Amino acid sequence: MLEYMKFMIGGYIGWETIEISVINEKYIVKHQKALWADWSVFEDVDLIDWNTKLENVHINKWRKEYVNTGILDGTQWNLEYKVKNKRCRHIYGSNAYPENFDDFMQVLGELYKIIDVQAFWEGDEVE
Repeated sequence: MLEYMKFMIGGYIGWETIEISVINEKYIVKHQKALWADWSVFEDVDLIDWNTKLENVHINKWRKEYVNTGILDGTQWNLEYKVKNKRCRHIYGSNAYPENFDDFMQVLGELYKIIDVQAFWEGDEVE
């Protein structure tokens, strides 16, 4: 079971961050659209099914680093996560990705349903 995850992706034009914490079996999702932007915080989110989908991506089998040295400017990403009773892992990529990175992004994309709906109800503009 996931205890903590922070995923950052971006490059020259900007960065986006999603952070998930589990405290007393309740999920807290934080989202930051840019490094200088305020965090949006969504507490007590039901992510039990989402956590199962994340486990099925098997990020625990990813290497520590994915780098394509042939591209000087592009997209970098960082994933930091901790699973219960395991050590925290840090994975980095620069213009290179694990084979099933699209599956990971699809699972991560499900969080935007929560983020966008919550922002809508708080009166924020949804892009």
